[in-house]
Amino acid sequence: MLLLTHRVPFPPDKGDRIRSYNLLRYLSERATVSLGCLGDEPWTQDALHVIDSLTESSCIAPIGFSRKIYGGLSLLSGRSITEGWFYSRRLARWIDEVSRKQPFDAVVCFCSGMAGYTSRPGLEQAPLILDLVDVDSEKWLQFSRSGSGPKSWLLGLEGRRLRRVERQVGDRAAVVTLVSDEEAALYRQLAPSANTIAVGNGVDFGYFQRPEGVARKPHSAVFLGALDYRPNVDGIRWFCRDVWPSIRSRYSAASLKIVGRRPTAAVRALADAPGVSIHADVPDVRPYLFEAAAAIAPLQVARGVQNKVLEAMACETPVVASAQALEGISAVAGRDALSAEAPDDWLQSIGRIFDDVALADRLSQSGRTHVESHFDWNARLAPLGEFLECGLTARGEVA
Repeated sequence: MLLLTHRVPFPPDKGDRIRSYNLLRYLSERATVSLGCLGDEPWTQDALHVIDSLTESSCIAPIGFSRKIYGGLSLLSGRSITEGWFYSRRLARWIDEVSRKQPFDAVVCFCSGMAGYTSRPGLEQAPLILDLVDVDSEKWLQFSRSGSGPKSWLLGLEGRRLRRVERQVGDRAAVVTLVSDEEAALYRQLAPSANTIAVGNGVDFGYFQRPEGVARKPHSAVFLGALDYRPNVDGIRWFCRDVWPSIRSRYSAASLKIVGRRPTAAVRALADAPGVSIHADVPDVRPYLFEAAAAIAPLQVARGVQNKVLEAMACETPVVASAQALEGISAVAGRDALSAEAPDDWLQSIGRIFDDVALADRLSQSGRTHVESHFDWNARLAPLGEFLECGLTARGEVA
């Protein structure tokens, strides 16, 4: 089996890598796997060791400034920027070489950005399992609708062109998987002829488990996420501008820790606000979740399942999140987490957690129970395993 991912799938320290790593682990227990992926940042010896232990062969193709050139050329040629952004000659050559040596029984492609590689001559006869994860085109179209001017026009153009790619590759795939029932339903509207199923994310309960005796710090909040990812950047900037001043006005000693990888300059500037601190590229996010009285997810644009919310719930940290961030998690607002939209909603919801220890305890226990019941990785990936075990024949057919 060939697995194609748009990033090195280790360490599992951000949303896409959490899913791709667990997908690799799951597949390696059921098949002999070759892994082809792109390296958009330095990778470690630990990552190479893990990949070697899970695969028969692998290729990490470094990708840097060239992606901007290929992305621009792709745009000018009438295709999406995404198609060029994830192109690597080295990876394409490696796919050709390994597929000539021995034909693959199946190809698993992670995300729409890698879909172009699945049309390489040596892969055309192999059944394709396409893990779109999210309907990315919808994200770009949402960004377009929320802005104006040339940038908004470009985002809309990218959304429309990428939607065409998502439809075309879905028609070729034996099965298309998405991270939630909501994303799967949206994709079925775009590509009704595709064989589409939901294969959700999970969480590592053993890793994200609160130690005995670790107390939450009063009037403290944490935001966890990739800090160079636009929905996260936009969400936390909005929160610090429109919500945080009111919280500090009511709770003068309140603190907000923003934790994640590669913070942009705009995110780093948020540390100028009273009580806000940035914690970049930390080796372990769990201590920040354990000590916080509340974990926030104020995302205005969100696709699929938010791992940051699952991890906070697994750590028994009460969650306040936008409706978008809770979508796909099936959590019951008011029981498993609190939901907020307008600034005053956020102030009131966070205030309830800060002021009511019993409520915070109920949310923490219910949140943990919810993820334990619904987000075990092996159970979440089981529909994909069943599909593979049945055997793949022609496109969209299960033997």
